[in-house]
Amino acid sequence: VNDSLSVLGTVRFENAAGTFVFADSGKVGIGTLSPNADLDVMDGTDPTILIRSDGTDEVSGRIQLQQSGGSGMDLFYDGTNTVEEFKIETRNNGVTAITNVFTASRLTGNVGIGVTSTNFNLHVAKSFVVDSAAGGDVALLIADDSSRNVGILTNAPIHPLHVVGQAFISDTVRIGGSLDLQDSLVINAVTTAPNASVNNAIVLYALGANAELVVRDELGNVTTLSPHNFGLTDKSEELAWSYYSESDEAGKKINVDMLRVVRLVEQITGEKLAFIAEMDGTPIKKEVRTAILEQFLGKISELKKSNTELSDQNEELQRQVQMLISRMASIESALGQAATEEGN
Repeated sequence: VNDSLSVLGTVRFENAAGTFVFADSGKVGIGTLSPNADLDVMDGTDPTILIRSDGTDEVSGRIQLQQSGGSGMDLFYDGTNTVEEFKIETRNNGVTAITNVFTASRLTGNVGIGVTSTNFNLHVAKSFVVDSAAGGDVALLIADDSSRNVGILTNAPIHPLHVVGQAFISDTVRIGGSLDLQDSLVINAVTTAPNASVNNAIVLYALGANAELVVRDELGNVTTLSPHNFGLTDKSEELAWSYYSESDEAGKKINVDMLRVVRLVEQITGEKLAFIAEMDGTPIKKEVRTAILEQFLGKISELKKSNTELSDQNEELQRQVQMLISRMASIESALGQAATEEGN
């Protein structure tokens, strides 16, 4: 046939390798006698459509999806200059509008959105949002390019990491600036205390079955912030609280029953400093004068008694001295009279 060929109806080519059909509906079928689309390819195992160039280091395999005005999307493989990437670009009025809408590297397997070089497994330029499958008013995750903030369960993050709701972190968290909490912070307890300090920082953790809150500074000083560690001393009262600290540099520990210190001050001053109440606010009265104060007052009473006894003893001694003086005067007078009589 040297010119056009016009056939009414379906044209079918068949051989042992397969079937090629031009259906009277205008659809083309490869491997099927009944194409369901403009181009319908069917194979029993791995149907493949191959689009390739005749060279290397060049763009090949382009598919353009366009409207009648030339606007749409281009899908192609860019093999130029070791780019080796599958790309998707937009097209307006037949002209490329936005490049690198989507890229996938053949060399690394990295995927990029809006980037010229995919340096990570998923590399996204500018903002992105991760929403739930059911949609909703609040995004699961949002990265705002204008503010460079990341939000979880918020559409308007105002901090570099803005989390609304609870967050669970099973490993170390390093904070180089401030931490603004508008809700609770839960720290799960560890069974073994960290034994390493961090330069220009502290290590904050919960330790043991009671989840005591502990802080370790750069010098290795470990201080229990929760006031319930009585490892070196007995608890003086039911509601007693403690100060506990360890120093690696000094090789020593210290433990103070702080409520007992308050009680001692109360005993010395007679003032009530610690106030205890029932959960409904009803005060629980506690006598400030205790054994030590009573002992102190007892000593004062003994001193007063001793002073009285000494005063009485002093009066008796003065009376006896006066008697001795009087007797000595009588003896002296008698001796003088006897000497006079002897002289006569």
